[in-house]
Amino acid sequence: MKNTITISTRILAGLATTAIMCGSAQAAITVVANWDGRVRGYETLASNETESYFAEPKPTGAAIVVADFDNDGDMDYASLGSDRIRVYDGMANNETPIWFSRVLTGASVDMTVGDFDGDGNMEIAALQANRIRTWEPNTQASNATETWFSESKTGGTFGMTTGDFNGDGTLEVAVNMDGRARTFQPFTQSNNSAPLWFSASVGASGALTAGDYDGDGNLDLAVSATDRVRLFEPGTQANGDAQFWYSNFGYGEVDAMTSGDFDGDGNDEFAVFANNRLRLFEPDTQAIGSSEYWYSRSFPEDATDMDITDLDGDGVPDILVAVDGRIRAFEPGTQSIGATEWYYTAHRTVNPTSIAVVALTIPEPTTILLLTSGASFALLRRRKMD
Repeated sequence: MKNTITISTRILAGLATTAIMCGSAQAAITVVANWDGRVRGYETLASNETESYFAEPKPTGAAIVVADFDNDGDMDYASLGSDRIRVYDGMANNETPIWFSRVLTGASVDMTVGDFDGDGNMEIAALQANRIRTWEPNTQASNATETWFSESKTGGTFGMTTGDFNGDGTLEVAVNMDGRARTFQPFTQSNNSAPLWFSASVGASGALTAGDYDGDGNLDLAVSATDRVRLFEPGTQANGDAQFWYSNFGYGEVDAMTSGDFDGDGNDEFAVFANNRLRLFEPDTQAIGSSEYWYSRSFPEDATDMDITDLDGDGVPDILVAVDGRIRAFEPGTQSIGATEWYYTAHRTVNPTSIAVVALTIPEPTTILLLTSGASFALLRRRKMD
């Protein structure tokens, strides 16, 4: 059997952890979504396809992430519902979870993953009830209480992501919380801790994403805030510092963002869905205050989530967008400005609340692939073409 490298593309920007594994090829599901009361999977790449798999009916989740939570060599997916976090590892219809958290109360907003305590097991970090809370499904029994939690902030909690922002070799969680970007280091910090780092006040906030946007080797944060996207570099900026770059004005609150080298020039870019279009920015080559360098066709509403993968296996990253009742794929590196999506799922009357790529398998001899801070999708694409 061929060896493969299995990669969770949800966490490519800024991570180099146990989400990258060597093993036998994993079958089937390409994209999963929290959608209309179930987790649903899509894999054929035929436009207008219906789901090839669906989990048991449960409260529609606020977020979905992928990782090998039980260390069996295959990717699992975790859904953040309004009542619990649930982890699934199979592809059978009406599948039940292999693990679930305690009952949750309060608002469940977003979720990310990483090996925050360095023990070789992947943890889930959820932005839930005004705090970051972590669980480790491989070492905790179902119905478990969180293993760590941050301080509480009641001024609004939005997106989150993971990365080694201060360059110390230990992962942090970054959140857009109470009008500022903030980073925390679970387990290094005690329970109820204040952030390691926080930005200047950015006002009304939305999603955030991470990448090395200025090409200096340090991981940056792109934060949706007060009608602009603002960039911060927690590893080199002091607490309370203002942004070092910002986009043009007028995009409103952004609920969906992702990062990658979409045009193949070796620079990280970020993508936002704002004012009814998918829009791309490249801060390393665009001046402060710039508008997007690429945008999609217009939609009647804004997207609820985005993710990045090489969906068609052509070596060029695609952006998956949950918008207007479908999951839709764009490939900015090969599509012109104003492009229509090249792939879409069957329509449902509601939007997916969240989407994720379960696995990307690359048949080749066993290889150790290192993604360093800010390496993003460009490194993956180059490795595939070697």
